[in-house]
Order: sequence, then C-alpha cells, then structure tokens
Amino acid sequence: MKRVTAFILMFVLLLSWMPGFSQRTASAAIQDYKVLDLKFDDNLNDSSASGIAATWNGDAATYITGKVGKAISFNGTNNSIDLGTLSALQPQNLTVSFWVKPDAALTGEHMVAWFKPNGNFAGNGFYLSILNDNVPLKLSTGTAPQESYVEGSRAAFFPVGVWTHIAVTYDNATGTTAIYRNGIAQQVKYNTTTKSGIVGNGTDHKYLGDNSPGYAGGFAKLNMDEFKVYSTVATPSEIQSLYTTEGGTTSLTVSTSGTNIIVNTGAGLSYIINQYGDLISANMNSTELQGNYKPSHTNSGFPSGTVSYQLFNSGSTVLITVATEPFTHYYASRAGENIIYMATNITQAVFGEFRYIFRGNGSVLTNRIAESMNEGAAGTAESGDVYLHADGHTSSKYYGNERAKDLSIKGVTGNNVGVFVAYGSREKSSGGPFYRDIQFQDAEVYNYTFSGHAQTEPLRLGLHGPYAYIFTTGSTPSLPSYSWMSSLNLQGWVADSTRGRVILNGLNGRVSGYDYTIGFSNSDAQYWYTPAPAGTTSMYGIIPGTYVMTVYKGELAVYTENVTVNPGAPTTLNTRTITGDPSTASAIWRIGDWDGTPLEFKNASSLSRMHPSDIRNASWGPTTFAVGSPADQFPAVQFRGANTPTTITFNLTAAQAAVAHTLKIGITVAYNNGRPNVAVNGINYGASISAQPAGRNITIGTYRGNNTTYTYNIPASSFVVGTNTMEIGPLSGSSDLGSWLSASFAYDCLELQ
Repeated sequence: MKRVTAFILMFVLLLSWMPGFSQRTASAAIQDYKVLDLKFDDNLNDSSASGIAATWNGDAATYITGKVGKAISFNGTNNSIDLGTLSALQPQNLTVSFWVKPDAALTGEHMVAWFKPNGNFAGNGFYLSILNDNVPLKLSTGTAPQESYVEGSRAAFFPVGVWTHIAVTYDNATGTTAIYRNGIAQQVKYNTTTKSGIVGNGTDHKYLGDNSPGYAGGFAKLNMDEFKVYSTVATPSEIQSLYTTEGGTTSLTVSTSGTNIIVNTGAGLSYIINQYGDLISANMNSTELQGNYKPSHTNSGFPSGTVSYQLFNSGSTVLITVATEPFTHYYASRAGENIIYMATNITQAVFGEFRYIFRGNGSVLTNRIAESMNEGAAGTAESGDVYLHADGHTSSKYYGNERAKDLSIKGVTGNNVGVFVAYGSREKSSGGPFYRDIQFQDAEVYNYTFSGHAQTEPLRLGLHGPYAYIFTTGSTPSLPSYSWMSSLNLQGWVADSTRGRVILNGLNGRVSGYDYTIGFSNSDAQYWYTPAPAGTTSMYGIIPGTYVMTVYKGELAVYTENVTVNPGAPTTLNTRTITGDPSTASAIWRIGDWDGTPLEFKNASSLSRMHPSDIRNASWGPTTFAVGSPADQFPAVQFRGANTPTTITFNLTAAQAAVAHTLKIGITVAYNNGRPNVAVNGINYGASISAQPAGRNITIGTYRGNNTTYTYNIPASSFVVGTNTMEIGPLSGSSDLGSWLSASFAYDCLELQ
C-alpha cells in the first residue's frame, strides 16, 4: 500500500511539471508557473526560467519611465517584438499580466499579443487584442475561435496618460476567461460557449505589438510594462497581488460619524449611508454628485430597520446591510473601484413598485437623457408627469426607456464626472424581455426592478439584482462583474453551482430579417437569450424549476413549451420547429407584419420617446389607407378621441367577393378597454375586451401589453366587387379622459384571408 501511495505521489509531482498542468495546491506560488517575464528595463531580457531571446522589429526601440523601472513604447507603425517559437508560451491554462499606458486616444485595433500561426487567426494558440472603441479587450483562443471580451468605453478602460494593469486568465477545463482591470474582475462576454482550447506548438513565432507578418497589421501604439505569462490560472487574490506588488494602489476605508457610515474606495469615490439606509453623499474626485434636495434610496425611502456593515477580504471589501421587515437591501464596494454594488432581497409582496433612485446633483450632471429632461417645461401634457415645453415637444420620466432585454449600462454626465447604472440581473424582475420602465428623470438615475406601469406579471420575491451604480470621470464604463459577490452571503443569493442550463440543438422555421428571442418564465424567475444563427444555443444560469419556454419573432410569441431545468445539470432539447407564426398563412392583403410590435406603422418609433400629442409626430389622422400603400402611412395607434376612424380601402374580384373571408387584427396593448370595432361597407362587427395591464400604457412610453389577435368572420354579403371600404375604431363602454387618454389600442398587423 505504501508503494502504491508513493507511486501516486510521484505521478502527481511529475504532472505538476507538465506544461499546462495547473491543479496546484493553494500554497504553490504563481511565480513557479512563470514562462515569460519582460521588464523592459532598457532591454528585452526575459527574467523567467525560459530565458527567451526576444528581438525587436521596426524602428529603433524607445524606452520610457514605466510603472516599474522602464517601459517600452510601440509606435503603431512597424514596431513589434518577436518572442521566438517556444511552445510553453501557449499553455493550456493561461495567465497574462501587463501594464498599458496610451499617450493619446486609441483608434483602430491594437494587438497586444499574437501567439497564433503566422497570418492565421483560426490556428492553434491565442491572441489578445485591444479591439475597438466598444470592445476594449478581447481574448481569442483555439481553431474554432472562442472569443471572450469586455464591452464598454475603450477610452475609460485605457485612459490616456495613465498606467492601467490588465490580467487575463483562461481555464482549459471550463473554457472560461477572466479579465481583470487594476485587480478588479470585469464582466466577460463570449461569442460562443463552446470551448476551443489553447494548443501550443514549437514552430510558429509569437509576437507582441502586431498580428504577425502574415497580416502585418494591428500595430500597437502604446506603452507597455511588466509583460508576464504564466502556465496556470491565477486566482483573484493572486491577480490582486500582481497588481499591488507592481505599484497598483487599493485602499478602502470605512469609518463612522455619528450614525453615518462613510466609505472611501481609494479610487476617487467616497459616499455616506445614513442611519435609515439612505445614500446622502456621493463624492467623486471632490465633486458632490448627490443632489441636496432628497437622498437616494429604494422606493420613496426605506422602511424602519437597522443599518450595519461588515468588512471582507482583509478589509478590501465592504458590505452595508439595510435590514427592514419586508426586504433587506445591500450596498457593497471594493477597493480601487468607483462602484456601489446593490441588491435587494424582497420577502413580502407588499409593493406596487420597487426601484432604486439615485438623485443626482443637477447643477453638475448637466448632460442628460433628452427625452426625460423636464426642467424648463411650460406646463403638463398629461397627469402631472408628462411635460409640455414651449416649442411643443414633450418630456417625461417615462420616455427614453429601453426594453428589458436591451438594458446594459446608461447614465448622466457633466464636466469630468458621470453617474451610470449597470442594470445587472433581471431574473427577479417582471414583464419579460420587452418590458419598459422609467430609467431617468432630469439628473435622477433609476433602476426599476418592478412596477405596475403597464405590468403584465406580479412581483417576484427573492433577490432583485445585483446591479451597480458606477461613478466615472465622464466616460461610459465597462460592465462590472458580480460573481465576486457570491462570497458575501447575501440573503436570496442563488449559487452558480445550483443553477441549471438548457441546450437547444436547433431552431427551425425562422424568417430572415427578424430578431428572435428565447424566453423562460415562471412565478419564480425570468430569463431570455438570443438563439444562435444556426446550430446549438446554450442558455446558462437558470434557477431550477419548470418554465414556459417561449420563442419570440420580434416581440410575438410563435412557439411555447414547458421545460424543466435541473440543478447543476443541462436539459437538452432536440431541434424545435416554430409552429405559431401567423405570417405563414396566405392572405388577400396584409398591412404590416406579425412581429408583436407596431414599429412598421406611422409614429410608432416615437411611442417610447414622446407623448402622442408631441409636435414632432406626424398627423395621427383620421387616415384613409389604400391597401398596397407603405405601412408607415398607417397609424400605429387607434385613439377614439384623436384619430378615429381609420378607413381602409381594398379591391376584390368577383370570385373573392362571392365568398366569406376572415379578418384578423392583431394588437399589442389596449387602454380603457379599447378593442377594434370594424365596419365593412357599413356593416358593423364588434369584439370583446382583451386582458390588458391596468392603467396608462401608450401615453407613458410603451406599446407593450398582452398581444391579442381578434378574428372576424365576414360573410360574403358584406363584400362588393371592386372597391370595398372598412372603418376601424375603438369600442369601449368606459368614459374617456381626453383625446389621448381615450379608449385605444396599438396595432400589430391586419390581414384579410
């Protein structure tokens, strides 16, 4: 038995020296896995055990004062470093660490490292690129390249004249990438979840600063220091150590003053939480960004509760907990980040809405979302929350909103300052992928996780978020990572290890030119994904349970089925075929198309941006529309008090007029019980009330409700040979409040079969 044990131990020790093997113990130093170490101290010497003899290409090398000692400067024209052919530079498990400082704003692509074959991006190995203004960093691995990247402003990611530390890791076992900026993990996105690992070879040259002679492009124009490669996956704490030992500074301090908690992240942001849980100060580089008229908080203020804080990770992370009876709200920050992470665990369904409002300093945050800028309005256009300006344009907190599936990061700025909200997880929100809600009002920055504004679902209990408020010097930041928050023991947090995934092997029946979305929904959670153009779609991070899976063409449900998601395991679905697309039916005529939206119709694009009465809209009518005319001449909305009736003229042959036909009218939402009343050549056909969300909808920035199709069976006796006339107007027994707050509905599509 002892001999067997000794053999196993010897085998493990031998494995630990194999290239790419990274199953090391916690005590094994990352330095033991270093395969390249270029310090650029007036030379290209490699300080690692590899002892690579690097050579400089192009104009003479220029060395400058670096982050540590000296650094090297690439001219963006013909400079690169040839690292030779050593295969150890392409380890299966990878960590790359370096510093970058641009002397001017970066434009175009800047190749950091090209460790792939000459002129072959799909060859074995990897490359690391500062890609463009919206993708500041991308790692590409393997022969069927898996691309992992960070989205956001490149100018903010790599500020001019500032040394920025970058670390990138790749884990061969999981096919996952981590990207760190100044020691802090960033949110990573992928072009595919299919792993394409790194395979080394000893024949291809590896380069820094360009994309190999075969492409002869992507020349970097930047300064670089302390470039290192390791044949292991560094842990977050090791990345933090690399950053700090090379001069990176992180120092978070937390103090109290009376009943206030004061946090300074050490990177420019300091903020204060009072005894009630309100954010009463947010100071960025000595500029106060919190308004002085009301504090920032959930809803209209926190219920009575307790406020406390804890420190984690040797004091580099703070968690502030606001514990109330119906919910617990969290604020969290890390050293070196100008970010306040937030989440709220809701345990009681006692709210008609739930939101966090950052009430910004309007005298500083002057660059705002135009549609929700109400200051200077001459009066109101509707209900005290939709404003009319002297020139006839309208504004409201309801306008300028985005669909839930499109929420990413957005904010308001001023002179060298900015406040942005990264909307984060929407799994506990309500309304589905196309739901819209308030995002801004003047200098106020909202994150609504639930409201009754044209809402089609009830409140979901559990952890709403995480999400984040990010404070900058004006540039749009990259999306933050939230995975680190798993160690904070937040109530309601669902660990990744307990979540499941769905693998859909194919989706047939899609129509080109339309966006498709796959949604999952039950009473506990909601998710949505974009299906792959062809082949397998993997959908990750789903809380276990049975869901209704819905495929949407545009915003119209065209396929549904129940799917059970199991913890920690995949649910695999064979290729599915869309069966519920009404566009496949033949029609004598069709106005618009079945996509669940009115967006092809007149004034539809302005519905989320302004009130229907806005002077910038085209005339709503009443309209006479001849079948065959462009759809954008047909009104997106039928208002009983403003543009009724809409008249449609169409021709029928003798054969067509001699038989009965089916008329179908699709609507996306209705107000005040409005539904289409149809008169064909003077003969009326009514309709019943559809199930729609309560309250206003069309006038507060949304056309979304419950898609409903009305079917009218029209006998032959209603038709004539030649020109026929059809009038449509809203039918409702409810009283109207005005021209625009009148019985109404938004069109999706109309057709005669």
